[in-house]
Amino acid sequence: MPFHAPAMPRKSLTIGVTVWLSMAPLASAEDLVELIAKVEHSVVRIDTVDSEGGGTGSGVVVDDRGGILTNFHVINGATEAVVSLRNGKLRKAMGYIAIDSSHDLALIKTDALDEPSAIKLADEMPKVGERVAAFGNPRGFSFSTSEGIVSSIRKGTEIIESMGREAYAYLGYANDATWIQTTAPISPGNSGGPLVTMKGELVGLNTWNRSDGQNLNFAISLIDIRKMLEGKSYEATPHHFADMPKPKHRGKSTPSAPGRPGPPADFKLELPTGRVFAYSVFDIALTGVNRISSSDRENQVLIRHANGALYAAASQQGGHLNGITLGQYDNKQPMVLITYLSGKRHGVMKTWSEAGNAMLFAQYGQGKRNGFSCWHDGGVLRLVLQYTNDEIVWVQLMSDDTPLEGFKTREDAEKNDTAKELFAKLDKFEIDFSKNEQLFRKQVRDFDEQRRKTLAAKLAPEKRRMALDREKIRRAAEDAFLRELHQRANGR
Repeated sequence: MPFHAPAMPRKSLTIGVTVWLSMAPLASAEDLVELIAKVEHSVVRIDTVDSEGGGTGSGVVVDDRGGILTNFHVINGATEAVVSLRNGKLRKAMGYIAIDSSHDLALIKTDALDEPSAIKLADEMPKVGERVAAFGNPRGFSFSTSEGIVSSIRKGTEIIESMGREAYAYLGYANDATWIQTTAPISPGNSGGPLVTMKGELVGLNTWNRSDGQNLNFAISLIDIRKMLEGKSYEATPHHFADMPKPKHRGKSTPSAPGRPGPPADFKLELPTGRVFAYSVFDIALTGVNRISSSDRENQVLIRHANGALYAAASQQGGHLNGITLGQYDNKQPMVLITYLSGKRHGVMKTWSEAGNAMLFAQYGQGKRNGFSCWHDGGVLRLVLQYTNDEIVWVQLMSDDTPLEGFKTREDAEKNDTAKELFAKLDKFEIDFSKNEQLFRKQVRDFDEQRRKTLAAKLAPEKRRMALDREKIRRAAEDAFLRELHQRANGR
C-alpha cells in the first residue's frame, strides 16, 4: 500500500485504497501566469543535511523577518538547512522557532529577507470544488507549479477510516488534524510547499499523497497553520535543530503504510544473499477488522471475547482455516492478520501488540517460512530474517531503519548478545502465538462440526419427506407394473 510524503529522498509516506476523482475545468493560462507571478517569490527550497546525507523539501515565507513555514518531516533529523530563494539567493537556516509534529508543521528562521516575500494567509478555508495550485520543488525540480481542485476537506478521524487506525497513529498525526484533499499533483520534494487559492492566498502545506490512486494529494490545512503561527515571535533566538524533540511515532523518518509501521515506504535493504528486503513484501490490506459484523456465510467463523466484542473472523473450509483470518484485541486494536491454505500458513502474517505496535511480520508458503520475517521490539524494527524452506539463510540485526551486523546463521547471530536477546523474545512470542493458534484451530473445527450438526438437524425433516416421496413413487410404479401384468395374463 504505497503513500509518499513529498520530501526527498527519505521522508516519504504510502497507503493504498483506490479512489477515482473527476477533474474540474482548468484555470485559464492567464490566471495561472498571474498567480505564479504573485506567489513564486514566497516559495523556497529547503536542502537539509543529516546523518544519512540529507534531503530536499519546500517551504513558504510567512514573515519577511525570516519566518519560513514547512512540514516537520522536511527538517526532522536535520543538523542544518539551507534555504534557496526564488531570486537565487541562499539563506542558512539558524534553527526553528516552533514545531508541531502531530500536525506536521515547523516554523524555521533565517536572516531577514531583502524584499517583501511573505505570503498572505487566506481568511477562510477553501470550498470543495474550488481551484487551487501547489508550489514546491518536486523531485528537485525547483519552483514548480501544479493545479487542481479541492476534492474534500477531511479530519484525521476520517483519514483513519481509509488508512487504518494503527497506521495513522504510527504516523504521529493528530486525530483533530484537518486535511485538504486536492487533485493538484505533488511529488517527493513538494512537502512543505504552499497550497494556494487562485487569489494567491495560503490555505495549506502540501504534505503527502497516495500513489495507489488517482489525484489523491493531501495538505495540512489553514486551520492548523493558524494555530501554529499564533503568537509566534520572529525576533526571538531560534532553537538549534539538534534540540528538536523526537516525534512520538515517526522516529527519524516519516513512516509508511497501513499495516506497515517501521521504516519509510521507500526503505530497502539489500542483503548479501542478493535479496532486497522492503516492507512491500507484506502488503496485504488490513481491512475492516473493526467493522466486521455477524454473517451467515457458511464458511465464515466469527468468535467473540467474553465481553461480547468481536475477537476474530476467519475463513474456513471443512474445519480447516482457509483464507484470511483477522483478529483484534478487546480494545479494538488489530492483533493479527494471517492467510491460510488448507489449514497451513500460506502468504503473509502480521501481528501487533495491544498497544498497536508492530511485532512479527512474516512470509509463509505451504506452512513453511519462505522469504522474509521481521521482528519488532517496542514497535522498532530489530531483526530482518531471510528464510528458505524454514531454514534461516541470513540474519540482519537492525536499529529501526539502520542495518547493524549481519550473520549467515542463527548460531552465528546468537554469539552477539543483542541478537541472542532478540531471538529469545521472538521464540517466546512464536511459542505463545502457536499455542493460541492451536486453540483457535480447535474453535474453528468445533464451529464447523456444530455447523454440520445444525445443518443436518435442519435437513432431517426434509430428508424424511424426500424418502417418503421416493417410497410412494416406487410403490406406485410397482402397483402399475402388477396391474399391467394381471391384465396381460387375462388377455386384456
